[in-house]
Amino acid sequence: MAVTLVLFVISILLFGYSFLRYRFLWQRGRIPNVFYYVFQVVLLGTLFVCFFFSQYITNDYLLWGVQLCCDIYLAVMLITPVFSFLRGAVRMLGKRRKWNNRIYRFFNHPTKISWIVLVITAVFGVFVFVYSQIPQVSEQTVMSKKSANIDKFSVVSVSDLHIGQHMAYKEVQAFFEQLESLQPDIVVFTGNLFSPKATASMREFTGGQLKRLLAKRPVYLVEGPNECGETEENMEAIREIGVRFLEDEMIELSEGIQFAGLRNRQDDKRKDVAYTLSLLDKSKPAIVCSYEDLSKEERQIADFDLFLQASANKKSWILPRQIQLANMRFS
Repeated sequence: MAVTLVLFVISILLFGYSFLRYRFLWQRGRIPNVFYYVFQVVLLGTLFVCFFFSQYITNDYLLWGVQLCCDIYLAVMLITPVFSFLRGAVRMLGKRRKWNNRIYRFFNHPTKISWIVLVITAVFGVFVFVYSQIPQVSEQTVMSKKSANIDKFSVVSVSDLHIGQHMAYKEVQAFFEQLESLQPDIVVFTGNLFSPKATASMREFTGGQLKRLLAKRPVYLVEGPNECGETEENMEAIREIGVRFLEDEMIELSEGIQFAGLRNRQDDKRKDVAYTLSLLDKSKPAIVCSYEDLSKEERQIADFDLFLQASANKKSWILPRQIQLANMRFS
């Protein structure tokens, strides 16, 4: 909570500085300030809609337009002070050393550098938007000394999709198509599949994508914080599609691989981790899934071959959604 508050205060200060900096640039163009204030209000309103009401935007292109506008706006307002600090440092150093060359005069110009910074930060915002729309696949190979009924086995894990917030219908469809193209033996969602703001239409659309994924492989879900706050009706709807919830339990797949899932720590029904891990047979290959990481002591309870957790898949403002593909090989 303290870290969030500090980041919020820093963001407000950065926004305030950029607001004044670009107001100065606007005034140089001899345009009335009222138009600048209206422009800023429109951008702030767009940002507000993007963060709190994007789930109600049903048109994919409109949603992408709002997201692109917000990414550019955030990049400009948050990064401009950094360039301004560098400009100030160059000006101060040049003044002390009495520079009078072309580079110093450029940095000392009241508007040229501001226009260049505006363009650079806006381009960076476009890059953030484009890059964040393309899921990235991280692949690892796990060699197990234990024997299974097959020689190789692949599992895909995804977390923190928050479907229903900042994800357009076409984006959801493309994401599931990419999961399908990897041809895994199983798929596991390690928490926060849906956003609490997801509309009924988005849930129904995603249900169709899950059914298509389920047609060729089992799909499992381990609860995250969002699932803890879901209504029983929404959870039952996911189960009816065919998605299997792993709630402090272990199942053995037909391939002879043990598969265990842990409840979220926020769930009052969560059993002791030691109990769930004690269900694993150390002579058989095992996969453990959890939204949170395990402590060093918890990891020593059981001898599992692969641990899938949400922290490896989180999406930030800049980073795209992560798909973790694990290929297991058995002796």
